[in-house]
Amino acid sequence: MKLPVIITTRLTVSSENGRDLIEKTYSGTCSQKDFRRMLCYEEQENAGTARLLLTPEMARLFRRGRTSSEMLFAPGRAQVSDYATPHGVIEMEVRTESYALTETPGGGEARMAYQIVFSGHVVSRNTLVVKWTYLN
Repeated sequence: MKLPVIITTRLTVSSENGRDLIEKTYSGTCSQKDFRRMLCYEEQENAGTARLLLTPEMARLFRRGRTSSEMLFAPGRAQVSDYATPHGVIEMEVRTESYALTETPGGGEARMAYQIVFSGHVVSRNTLVVKWTYLN
């Protein structure tokens, strides 16, 4: 069953160019099966959709739109995938440093810290916090 939710994302990106904070709020849905949660929402700024699969051990983010990517957040694991942009495809590696999932009766929060690596070079260190609140 899909339940309506409000999803807020807070992405902190630290790179050689400084530090950026990007905060967004979306309307979406949350479906659950056993210990898994799937958050789905539209990213209008990307002209596409995002799906975030959450388990107690890991998260997997699927983004489709002008830019498309798949990112795995699992501590101690690195994932190499394609990052597709209107200008071409780049091979991207995600190195997860930490991941935590907490849930409450009214929603939950997923927190991941990770590095983005292009061509063997760390280009940014990131913290992503995704919170969701069930709508009544």
